[in-house]
Amino acid sequence: MGLRPRCNRLFGLLAVLCALSGLLATSLCAGELPDLAPEELAVIHLDIGQGTATLVVGPQKADGTRTLVLIDAGATKQFGGVDGGKVVLEALQDCGRCYGTQGLDYFVATHYHEDHVGGAVATNKDSRGFLLGPNGVPGGDGDDDGDGKANWLKASKTKYQPDLDELGVGDDVCVEHFVDIGKGPGGWCKPYEAFVDQLTSGISPGTAKRESIGRSTPLDEGNISLGAHGAQKAMMLCVAAGGRVRTTNGGARTPSGVNKQEANNTSIGYLLNYEGFDYLVLGDAENALEMAAAAYLAFGTGDALVDVLNVSHHESKKSSKPVFLTTINPTLAVISVGDKASKKLKGYKLPKYATLKNLDDAHVTAVYETGAGYTKDIPSGKKLPAIVKPACGRVVVTTNGEQYRVWLWDAADGQLEAKGPYEVDGPCPALAE
Repeated sequence: MGLRPRCNRLFGLLAVLCALSGLLATSLCAGELPDLAPEELAVIHLDIGQGTATLVVGPQKADGTRTLVLIDAGATKQFGGVDGGKVVLEALQDCGRCYGTQGLDYFVATHYHEDHVGGAVATNKDSRGFLLGPNGVPGGDGDDDGDGKANWLKASKTKYQPDLDELGVGDDVCVEHFVDIGKGPGGWCKPYEAFVDQLTSGISPGTAKRESIGRSTPLDEGNISLGAHGAQKAMMLCVAAGGRVRTTNGGARTPSGVNKQEANNTSIGYLLNYEGFDYLVLGDAENALEMAAAAYLAFGTGDALVDVLNVSHHESKKSSKPVFLTTINPTLAVISVGDKASKKLKGYKLPKYATLKNLDDAHVTAVYETGAGYTKDIPSGKKLPAIVKPACGRVVVTTNGEQYRVWLWDAADGQLEAKGPYEVDGPCPALAE
């Protein structure tokens, strides 16, 4: 009860030992992920169904380790067509084998909708949150806390009530920091907080930490350092949280038109910067929040110089408006979206043709979709813009801060295929101030 999470460290330690001995740690990847040079970082967009989950692997530090961040964790199988927890677990194992990562340094819950945190804390018959580890139960198999009940306090045919006192031992995934907005809107706030409160309860030394960026917390408290390779520093700058956006005077404001009681508009957003490379992710932010973030990043220049955009809200009609896109001026875009296996996809009909057209009109070079998306929204006589690449599966972006590439799995050849390299546009103007 209350013990420190124990990570499965086998793959991680093996890769680190290879790196420190001068061998290529990425030789352990066997095609699952691209090789990374010590000075490179990776952003891995998971094929998570109708939902979002993105892993960030930092550059190799002096001790041979890399920082690992997970932004959101997808949905339950019933919602998204895919068991998000299972997909995340597989990706964590791949990262451990390839890059030497051990557990998670940070889990960021951008907001409390099922398609973003369901894959972290689900306890349904067909889906288990990744925090429960490979065995899919709190702690180890059996009665870890000695209360006479093993794993579940109550169980029905479809829903299980976990014995939360057993969390954080056995094969449960080790997370050092949870970043969220604190108590907020969204149907999955309560189950998420139940898990995180237990894992961060401080009953024993070294338990995980929770960093909540609420409605008055300085946004700087949400910043994440990805470490440095030599003089090259990588960081994730928190640009939005709880309905507030950074301002050019160093503060934060709530943009006009943002309803803080609507979960999408409380999304945590980050600008990942590594030398001249910039990557923007804003959760499910809608137009008013996006426009305020773009204004901050452009810092009065009219061009935010973003290299890669993780498209907000799965490319719904409420995001990615023309002025936003021309202000941030992305070269590439990635959309996390489901396919026909997701019942919710048919209801939401994402991504919207009109917003895909906005990306095309903004001269984005390519738009990569993790899933096939909903194609019946295309008007009669029209086709998907040529820049849109559907059903890519995992979409991986790697960069050394000067150039970047996109990696896709080629099923026909059975290997990863690289797109690029692309030259970086230089750091966002806001970072130069």
